[in-house]
Amino acid sequence: MKTLIISDLHLSHRFDPDRAEYLIDLVSSVDQVIINGDFWDNHATSFDAFIHSPWKMLFPLLKSKHAIYLYGNHDRPQDADRRVELFSEKQANHWQLRDGNLRLHIEHGHHILAKHHDSPNWIVTLFRVTLYDVWFRQPLEHFLVTRNQSFLHTWHMGKNQAEMIAHARQHSDDLVITGHTHLPISDPEDKYVNLGYINHGVSYYVLVEHGRAFFINETYLPTRKRIATIDLLSSKKVLK
Repeated sequence: MKTLIISDLHLSHRFDPDRAEYLIDLVSSVDQVIINGDFWDNHATSFDAFIHSPWKMLFPLLKSKHAIYLYGNHDRPQDADRRVELFSEKQANHWQLRDGNLRLHIEHGHHILAKHHDSPNWIVTLFRVTLYDVWFRQPLEHFLVTRNQSFLHTWHMGKNQAEMIAHARQHSDDLVITGHTHLPISDPEDKYVNLGYINHGVSYYVLVEHGRAFFINETYLPTRKRIATIDLLSSKKVLK
């Protein structure tokens, strides 16, 4: 069985046909999907608007791949309802994946951080009213991803990433896989992987198959192109 692990799509009621086409192609190539939090974004939309958006085209495909949906800080359980079953078979806060002798602990990562706080409802409402997604987050992330990745690394690395790595070191599992920071990291020595994000023409994800795990970086604009594949048990780059 081939399992795909993705994180931090931050989908809203606004639709991106290029990203949708890429996600359909990616999800269609595997047997199972684990969505590791922030699948949709409660700062940018409501759950009802997301469910009725054009992104619903993904739901039957995800359901057919026995999708496991792990909640994040932008798609908390209290912000959704039973319609999460439209796109996922199971829902949880964390997941233990076993593939052969490989043991993976998967969670979004926000609960690991000591200073994490869920957003108050009035802030979420204000962000929606002021089009936070359109006027702030999306343009800022696009600039950071396409123009100055080193700044994104410096901005996020600090204490947040250090806390996550310390958490991973304490685990008995072979790997701890998180998201949340949008900073893709492959650190097999510390048994830690951060899934980064899938947006702005850039994609990071983990594939698990036959007791092995691979961290993959691709671009999907203008066409899909593999940038790097890392064997997470040996930390070696694999040419494919």
